[in-house]
Amino acid sequence: MRPPFTYEGIEYDLSHLNTCNEVYTYTDIITNAQKSYKIVIIYSSHCFTSGIDKNSYQDKNLIYKENNLERIFDFFRYDLSKRIPGIIRNILNSHCYITNKGNFFVIEFLDHNNNKQEYEVYFRLRRSNKKECILYVESAYVRDKAFKKEQPKRDNKIGFRTLIIKIMEKKQISFKK
Repeated sequence: MRPPFTYEGIEYDLSHLNTCNEVYTYTDIITNAQKSYKIVIIYSSHCFTSGIDKNSYQDKNLIYKENNLERIFDFFRYDLSKRIPGIIRNILNSHCYITNKGNFFVIEFLDHNNNKQEYEVYFRLRRSNKKECILYVESAYVRDKAFKKEQPKRDNKIGFRTLIIKIMEKKQISFKK
């Protein structure tokens, strides 16, 4: 359970980012058998925080600590993070992109103040046993001018259904470098 974050007497509920489980069921096209996998979904604090900028003033009351990591509670990211569980639930019917760092990302288009923006959600997916995998949501953000890195190329697209089957069946995922 992730406790709420409190700032200036206001509690910010983070329960939407508690670890949860989903079950993915599909029909094997070769054997016609039903198969099910449990997906354990874990959310990183990077979904609602940002890095500490050592060169500018940071309100110490905004520091969010999780394990040994300290980051700044980010109100904009927090508001957007409420969309992440829905994005992850809908990912089964979507595609994602493979990065050259071994993780994946999906893009959700937002209409924020009448401006179309891309909301990038990064995750890792790994098999934990033959019936279960872990989907770890690493980070999620709108890439703005302050963000220094470029978005990974979108050359390597894969359907999430294909991705989960390949990971669960220990098959190689190929991608362009």
